[in-house]
Amino acid sequence: MSFKTELQQKIPQRLQGLIDLAYNYWWTWSSNGEKVFSIIDPILWEENDKNPIKFLLSVEESSFEKILTNKTALKRYDRVLDEFTKYMNRTSDSTLLDITPPKQIGYLCAEYGIHRSLPIYSGGLGVLAGDHLKEASDLALNFHAVGLLYSEGYFIQRLSTTGDQTEEYEQFNPVDSPLIPLTDGNGAPLLLKIPIGQHEVFVKVWHVKVGKSNLYLFDTNIPENLPEDRTITQRLYQGDRHLRIRQEIVLGIGGIRLFNLLGLNLDVIHLNEGHTAFAGIEILLQYLKQGLSFSEAREKTRQRLVFTTHTPVPAGHDVFSDTLVLETLGSYTSSNGLANHILLELGRSPTSPGNYFNMTVLAMNLSRIVNGVSKLNAQVMNKMFQDYFKSTSHIKEIIPITNGVHMPTWIHPLMQQLYTKYLGEHWIDNIDKQELWENIDILIPDEELWKVHTLIKKSLYLYNQERTRREIAANALDTSLVYSSGIMIDPNVLTIGFARRFAAYKRAPLIFSDPERLRKILTNPYRPVQLIFAGKAHPDDSYGKSFLRTVTQYAQDPRFQGRIAFVQDYGIELAKHLVAGVDVWLNNPRLPREASGTSGEKAAANGVVNLSTADGWWREGYNKKNGWVIGTFDLDLSDEERDKLDAESLYNILEKDIIPRYYNNHQNGYSPSWTEIMKESIKSTIWKFNTKRMLKDYLQKMYLKPV
Repeated sequence: MSFKTELQQKIPQRLQGLIDLAYNYWWTWSSNGEKVFSIIDPILWEENDKNPIKFLLSVEESSFEKILTNKTALKRYDRVLDEFTKYMNRTSDSTLLDITPPKQIGYLCAEYGIHRSLPIYSGGLGVLAGDHLKEASDLALNFHAVGLLYSEGYFIQRLSTTGDQTEEYEQFNPVDSPLIPLTDGNGAPLLLKIPIGQHEVFVKVWHVKVGKSNLYLFDTNIPENLPEDRTITQRLYQGDRHLRIRQEIVLGIGGIRLFNLLGLNLDVIHLNEGHTAFAGIEILLQYLKQGLSFSEAREKTRQRLVFTTHTPVPAGHDVFSDTLVLETLGSYTSSNGLANHILLELGRSPTSPGNYFNMTVLAMNLSRIVNGVSKLNAQVMNKMFQDYFKSTSHIKEIIPITNGVHMPTWIHPLMQQLYTKYLGEHWIDNIDKQELWENIDILIPDEELWKVHTLIKKSLYLYNQERTRREIAANALDTSLVYSSGIMIDPNVLTIGFARRFAAYKRAPLIFSDPERLRKILTNPYRPVQLIFAGKAHPDDSYGKSFLRTVTQYAQDPRFQGRIAFVQDYGIELAKHLVAGVDVWLNNPRLPREASGTSGEKAAANGVVNLSTADGWWREGYNKKNGWVIGTFDLDLSDEERDKLDAESLYNILEKDIIPRYYNNHQNGYSPSWTEIMKESIKSTIWKFNTKRMLKDYLQKMYLKPV
């Protein structure tokens, strides 16, 4: 008996709608969705990590009976269920979109950040993909995405007393999560067969509903596979190249095979990053088997594919040896009409080293249009691949489509209530309209904005306090790290947040360049400042791990009087609290290596002010009134020169502008100059850096074929 059947038998008929809600992640961004579950048993809801299936299975039947006698709870349940039903019955509105959208859209990505109960993401790329699915649902597009179901996810971060990161992996059980296996005509699990090397790998397919969007996840951890094949979908972004290429073959070739099996007549297929590029090979082979010439098949393939590339760092593009490509794929492609030398040529460019196969180049060779994820990102990528563009005729440049964030997911509920109060109930439907936000200076009272922000800061403190308590109880936090875990956070102090992947170019320790100067800034008795850090380093990234040690050691240093915190195991839930609950969002990557940097967009939408180098989205978002830029936009500086100048700039901005502005208190308990910059941050960014605007750009510039 499946858990869904068990729930149908367990839950009273009057509350059966809970099952439909539980098996659709729509509730995660509905303003009242989560409350439907938490009102049943709030403690049990938290203990089950807000996984609605595990939660409902754990609830005592007596708790459901109590809800049936609670008129307030039943009214809330009916309201949410009605909202959900109307939402799912919506159709795409061409007048809202200004265009007629494609009938069906396919999307492939290696990771998706949707909710903490589905741990198949590591950071920005996955969260962006999750936001993409949610917005496609909000716009009622016919959207079908494919990814991999990692049985052990990314990893759970634990820190030692010296700040050394250790990685813990937990087995993910899709059965007690909001996933349903696809079945064949006989009711048995649907299994795809993917050719790798001299044999086939079996892939089980799980279906996830994200509002109206469909997400299909591939699972090789099944008895039908050889032991080494069962590990293909074990962990996200493993360093082993042999495993990595097999993951990408399953994702790309499997994605196209699934689309075909489901009978989807896709107008366009969006490849998000080079991990998905083997999808183009599968489409190309289908055309070759129909008798088309290579050039004809390649052209038809290009008409179906569009490609997004993110990383401006050469090392971030997957490259495999020719030997490995032929070992894992050559037999399949050559037997279907694609000679080995032609296969290898598809992954070549003038910038690729000899005997190596570049997945980004493969995707560009088989797509009709390519975009970067910010204007600066596209410029850097165009320079990186300039020799490639000189040698090809079908693509001449990478166009920019700047990333946005799904605002219903990332704007704090209290801020959403504030916007509803002063902008009307339908503000979220018109979020990308600049005129909606132009007058918030007048519409939203300073004192009310500050009151809401203060409540959110306090909720961050309470959240982290409870989180720390749970970690201690579960022996998941070394007791010597309690002091630096964030429980010393003071909601009344100017708070700066830094939370992201700990990669070398992101320079997490930059603010510690002059420890004594920083100590004086943080411990000033009249105008104190506190820092909150969070983030993971890749298991194989020694530089990132050394940065973690640096930050955590400073956080434990008594000279800083508890004004520095490092909160371990950064994820979506913690991110939601941080991007809304700090005062300043710090981002200091070395130019021009940030692709977009969407966490700053989330912060700005909550009235948090950005302090960042002029990289990624902030290069476009900064208007000299809505935050601060660290350093200068000089791309000719060495890393050493840039680090020195940026650190000095950072300290000067803090000492001469941010701290005086924040503590310039009015008699009502807030600084008018600070609420002024908060409002400017909101109104200058929220309408532009959201997924509604982003997805409209994709529709107009990428998804629709030129006439």
